[in-house]
Amino acid sequence: MAKIFKLSSDVNTTPNALNMQTLVENYWGSASAEKLFPIALWKIQQMIAISTAEEVALKVTDITNLALVNAEWVVFEDGDEISLSDPFRPDDYYFVINEDTIERIRNGAISAGTAIENIFIGGRIGREAEQFFAFFYGYQCTPILPGTGGGGATSGIKIPPQP
Repeated sequence: MAKIFKLSSDVNTTPNALNMQTLVENYWGSASAEKLFPIALWKIQQMIAISTAEEVALKVTDITNLALVNAEWVVFEDGDEISLSDPFRPDDYYFVINEDTIERIRNGAISAGTAIENIFIGGRIGREAEQFFAFFYGYQCTPILPGTGGGGATSGIKIPPQP
């Protein structure tokens, strides 16, 4: 049966952020092993717009197995809590956030100087004992244009190739 978490608390102080990092490292074992699950702000806003509940979730599969753990962002609909409570469903974890939470993350990123078109939301997984957590935060992802001297992209592809 799926596990669904909807309650949240803000991580907007240095001690809270340090605690988050500790819980993330408790799960992954080290910062270098961590998998980040990002989504562009514009995409999450599209998903919210089509959700009957105005919610999205980070759906985490195989959360107890570091080698297999994966996550994807999904639309969370009215009635999903009932259908996901089927005992024959996999033990997936759904960390659900709503439009208000996304707006708080967006506003925090904008107040830090991030242009709205460059805002991504990162989903991170943490653990304390047998309790799993998800953390969501806004960050900047700016395209790097080609250049030299360490200031630009050094590789890329074009589809289809030029004749």
